[in-house]
Amino acid sequence: MGLGLAAAVWISHRGPELGPSIRPTVLAIMLAVGLAGAVRWLLRRRITVGPLICAALIGLALLDSPIDTIPRSIDRAENGTVSSSGGRGLTKELFAGLRWIRQRTPDSSVIAVNNHFTDDAGRDPRAFQYSAFSERRVYLQSWRYTPGTSRIGPDRGRKGAHPYPKLARINAGAFNGNKRALRALLRAGVTYLVLDRRYGPSPKRISRSAEQVFSNTALIVFKL
Repeated sequence: MGLGLAAAVWISHRGPELGPSIRPTVLAIMLAVGLAGAVRWLLRRRITVGPLICAALIGLALLDSPIDTIPRSIDRAENGTVSSSGGRGLTKELFAGLRWIRQRTPDSSVIAVNNHFTDDAGRDPRAFQYSAFSERRVYLQSWRYTPGTSRIGPDRGRKGAHPYPKLARINAGAFNGNKRALRALLRAGVTYLVLDRRYGPSPKRISRSAEQVFSNTALIVFKL
């Protein structure tokens, strides 16, 4: 029983760093009761419990990572966020919009997106959710792991230097409704603009030159 209580204390102690979910505590109690009952049953039958206790402790150690991550994922899902990427999470609505692109556009489609960063400061260009869940090529994909970033160095990138400044200007210009930039995207093979509503600019700037084909609370898709 003491071993079970020790397991409960060890797991429950981690509760504050797991967010608002109470599931770690419930899980700890269940594990403690189960472990204590198993040890008592074995002792009554005079079965050697040393190896079994060691195996149980190893099992508890293996649960460390799931206990850390699963409750947080459940809490994010209940709050409407599928996953968290810095301060810019993938919401259910954004996921639904990206799956619409996957299901309703040709496999050969190329999209351009208005967000490339996982942080509000614009220093971490790893927003890969657009290509991952739409399963489409992206004109200017987040560039953290590209040859261009290796060339200029990650430190300069974090300070605002861009490894592909021409592509960045064209991409930003298109989302601001610049007709020359939109023509450049068309020449590059881009067929859809994907506007994440959280990061602007106003869709009115694009709607004058492109057809809106999908919209929900998270994003708008324009066909060029």
